[in-house]
Amino acid sequence: MVQRLDAFNLYQFPWKKPSVSYDAKVVDNGWEFVSVMDWDFERYPYLAIKYMASGIMNQVYFAKTVNLYTKKEALFKDFNTDFKLESSGRNTLLFTSNVYDSVYQPFPPNVLRPKSTEIQPYYQIINADKGIKSKVLEGVFADKGDHSGWQTELINNQLFVGDLAEHTWSLYSANGSAIVMNQAWPGNSESKFAGYNAAAGISYFLEYRSGKASITAYPVH
Repeated sequence: MVQRLDAFNLYQFPWKKPSVSYDAKVVDNGWEFVSVMDWDFERYPYLAIKYMASGIMNQVYFAKTVNLYTKKEALFKDFNTDFKLESSGRNTLLFTSNVYDSVYQPFPPNVLRPKSTEIQPYYQIINADKGIKSKVLEGVFADKGDHSGWQTELINNQLFVGDLAEHTWSLYSANGSAIVMNQAWPGNSESKFAGYNAAAGISYFLEYRSGKASITAYPVH
């Protein structure tokens, strides 16, 4: 798959011309510009696209899922923060991270951003065939001052969710099922999750000490 601006082209041998083309242009009169920011294509016919819609002192993000064979597409605009996306077969996986920083970077009144008093969706699974969200994981993350919010990473088909204020973490499978819940986050949320061995009940975190990086094993309770 090759992308240039709003044009997506899928090439197959002998690579002379695209076997499938898709125009990803989105027109939304509420925004000055809507442009492709990121995308993922694991295998035909499923394409996942992330857009950034921008206006005066404001920007938001959209997600679109496309079945290039049936031509079915669905556009989602209900995001109040940036997100990452991965295409996994017929599912598109969306996961968000956010640090409450409005004290240091005040936003214009018309900008929607996460609030610590509200429930935040941090993981969403979109079924591209049906054009619906088949799974949503959400929670409330406290704001206790500097460096509060949440962090997610999708590693080896496992979703790490860290609470920056409470210094805890949980782990889910890619389908949204809980694996490990509410564990202490080593290094007061400064370490980086590196993996989990379910058979041994051991988690691994990348830590930096005295300028050196090392991976440390921690038992899961």
